[in-house]
Amino acid sequence: MKIMIGQNDRIAAIILRGIPAMFALCASLLLPITLAQQALAQPQAPVSMTANVATAYVAVEDKSGKTTQQLRREDFSVKEKGVPLEILNVSTATSTPLLVGTMVDLSGSASVEHRRDFLQIFYNFFARNIRESERASLVAFAMSTYRTTAMTGSLAELKAGLQEIAEGQPLGATALFDCLFTVSDTLFQEMSGRRVVLVLSDFQDNASHRRLDETILHLQGMGVAVFPLVPVERRSEHWKEWKKAWKVAVRMAEETGGIARSFESPGELDTALTQIQTLLANSYLLKYRPSGSPLRKNTAVKVKLMGKEAAEVIAVQLEPPSVP
Repeated sequence: MKIMIGQNDRIAAIILRGIPAMFALCASLLLPITLAQQALAQPQAPVSMTANVATAYVAVEDKSGKTTQQLRREDFSVKEKGVPLEILNVSTATSTPLLVGTMVDLSGSASVEHRRDFLQIFYNFFARNIRESERASLVAFAMSTYRTTAMTGSLAELKAGLQEIAEGQPLGATALFDCLFTVSDTLFQEMSGRRVVLVLSDFQDNASHRRLDETILHLQGMGVAVFPLVPVERRSEHWKEWKKAWKVAVRMAEETGGIARSFESPGELDTALTQIQTLLANSYLLKYRPSGSPLRKNTAVKVKLMGKEAAEVIAVQLEPPSVP
């Protein structure tokens, strides 16, 4: 039987054959819009206001050696490898609790003369500085570290720890760099605050597996500022070694954000600790936008004063964006 197809039927057949193609075209046109609408409908992850913010503790002194106060954001400039960075805020650092690790050299090269007097000076320092939000710890060291107190705010515990160190005997060679690695890794775990290590030592390392450069980079990465306290050695046969060790102490302090001090008597040690106390209490807290480079060191970030010829920046301690 022959089927006759009329004109209307042929038109309908053409339309029916074109419907799948029309649907495919519409779907391709609508797909981006649909995906965009779905993306808008999805909840967005909150943007952290501190995601790209770095912190620097900055100590400033005038020409007479006194700390300065009441500087503002426009008084500072921050550059990383010569590139200016945006300063977000400047305030005093007193709102940040201090975490003070104290390392006392008990190696064979460390002088035991006046040790008890020196440790009494440290107790006085703790009594002036350790408050409810601050913590301090005591660590004796030679080839290894020997922690006598955990991080504590108890003056009684610190006094007992100092007594234990005062009665300690010389323990042989000095692995200062290795011990600084250990202290920076273990002393501040899960604690929030400004990380400071006071080191009472002749800085004559003769047993470490770590090198000086490696140690400085690690301290910078952990956000730890080192404040060396080095007894002066006046005997001519040891003078050359002392000067070499003093250069090591100064470099470590400068590149981690601390200050190196030498002393010859308990009174001079007390003066040095008072200067450190004043410096820490009067530091500025700078919040700024880093360049985004993962390698951030004290030597790569420069903080200067703008139009303040009578004062200068003497120490810059950087806190990594995410302290371990």
